[in-house]
Amino acid sequence: MSHTGDRKLENCGTRPYSLHGCPDVRLFDEDHEPVDGVRVLRDGASVAGGTGADGPALPLVLKPGEGAWAGLVWRNTVEAGAAVDVPYVRVRAKSGADPVTLVPELDLGTAGKLDVGPWKKKE
Repeated sequence: MSHTGDRKLENCGTRPYSLHGCPDVRLFDEDHEPVDGVRVLRDGASVAGGTGADGPALPLVLKPGEGAWAGLVWRNTVEAGAAVDVPYVRVRAKSGADPVTLVPELDLGTAGKLDVGPWKKKE
């Protein structure tokens, strides 16, 4: 089974905000310690296709009030090994941006992969 979660960003400032590529995503456990053993992929289609999180990473410019979204895709299949739960995800819109901590409660199973799709302009 694959899952997707959309993460949204809105330009609340007074100037245009440029994005290109995928958000920087870091995974943390219930003690806020980094999660090891999970590969973070960056194309939105490596874990599952047809989710809407895939596509080319195009440069975007968000005017004040405009938004963008990026999808997280994972499979919570359970095979050999211990399942991985990720309650906290720290996201930076781009390199150097201030991080935001989200609480998506990801159940990654034993697949060991989380795929991050590129930013896309919110319609």
